[in-house]
Amino acid sequence: MAVNLRVMSSFLARVVRDLLRTVWGPDPSAPAVRRPAKSRWFTPLLAPVGVLAWIGLTIATQQFYQDNRHFEGLVAAAMAVLVMAPVLFVRIKPVWTWRLAAVGLVLGAYGRAGNEAWPWVATQVLVALVVLFYVALRAPSGVTLWSAVITCVLLWSLMPNANGASATLLIVVVVILGQQIQVRRRAQAELHVQEERSELAEARRALLEERARIARELHDVVAHSMSLLAVRAETAPYRLPDLPDSARAEFLEVAASARQTLVELRRMLGALRTGPGEPERAPQPALADLPELIGTARHAGLRIDADLTLDGEVSPAAGLAAYRIVQEALSNAARHAAGTQVHVTVQVHSGLLDLLVRNEPGPEPATSGGSGHGLLGMRERALVLGGTLRAEPTADGGFEVAATLPVGEAE
Repeated sequence: MAVNLRVMSSFLARVVRDLLRTVWGPDPSAPAVRRPAKSRWFTPLLAPVGVLAWIGLTIATQQFYQDNRHFEGLVAAAMAVLVMAPVLFVRIKPVWTWRLAAVGLVLGAYGRAGNEAWPWVATQVLVALVVLFYVALRAPSGVTLWSAVITCVLLWSLMPNANGASATLLIVVVVILGQQIQVRRRAQAELHVQEERSELAEARRALLEERARIARELHDVVAHSMSLLAVRAETAPYRLPDLPDSARAEFLEVAASARQTLVELRRMLGALRTGPGEPERAPQPALADLPELIGTARHAGLRIDADLTLDGEVSPAAGLAAYRIVQEALSNAARHAAGTQVHVTVQVHSGLLDLLVRNEPGPEPATSGGSGHGLLGMRERALVLGGTLRAEPTADGGFEVAATLPVGEAE
């Protein structure tokens, strides 16, 4: 019994609160959902046409009060403005405009003839329905319910009972339609927010995975070099028997330091390899492996025109990054422009490694290269080495990936 009393008291308190919010106080309507406006040829005409329509309906309403209610010109004009004013502000403050429309319904029935089926001008009925629709579209359900109930009470008290049922049915239909649209828009807005969060989380996850993969590969390259350094430092006293004792001790210290650094690198590498699956054991590809990569792509069906100038010293990290960038660019071309000609240019000159992968227009228009996870990975690889990467559609509808990498180790 106590629980039922609490529930009942809470329900009554909510009903009273909604009633007070409806008849007085700040407008409790939610802000309108802003959607990107689609510009059409008639968009600039909407505002002036709407103003002209409002002026025309206001004049027609004024004429009705002068002809049917025999109001003076100034009084008829004031009534017409009162009737039509809610339309101007209904999108901004729908509950406040409903309050104004309710006052207009009371005043609009003044001076009616006894045989009139509807004591209001047609424009006032239309305005009242529009205002109720916007209230149902934007206001909380409790405020919407009270607005509809009060409007129905006004109608039943000011018009013949024979038409009250039809007016009530029309109000109920308008309110239900507005509420359903509000619920649908709210669900779409929440779904859009969830999709944005999911896309952002997916992009972050892909970026972290790609960074971890790049770090693993770079550390593998460095670990290999450190291993060679440690071995050479340890074997130097045996390969060079004429070394003095001080040099031998120095080589042993270098070897010990290299071994310790190698242990730390492997510890970092183990921390990076936290994902599922076995760690990579295959040798990392290098710049010299590009011809084999292009040959494999050709066997897979890509039409590739390659110009490779691979002469010159290139660090293992730069060679690995170049290989991965070309590999990802060819994969994108195979997915989005299957069957088209792909041009690959790789040149080493002036301390830089230049890459260019361009495919001709495919069956679908090329899109901007700013959001794909593969393109993010390519950019990360270039930035890690202190290089640059550009990925964008070409003027003829194809797509181009251009990168410049320093041939030395990144600082």
